[in-house]
Amino acid sequence: MSDSQSRDQPRLESSAGSGPSTDELPQDLTLFVQNLMEQMQSRFNTMSDQIIGRSAPWQPKCGAAD
Repeated sequence: MSDSQSRDQPRLESSAGSGPSTDELPQDLTLFVQNLMEQMQSRFNTMSDQIIGRSAPWQPKCGAAD
């Protein structure tokens, strides 16, 4: 696995099969958690926008005439 691949995807096992080195584990875990948090934030924002759009009576719906 190249350096760029190891930075993009956390590696759970080394190529020798003895597990990740102690130097790689915290870095890989940090990248994994950062990626997970970004995904969660994006999904939360999407969900919030949908909820706000449904519950905002002051916003006219597209094509609605009063």
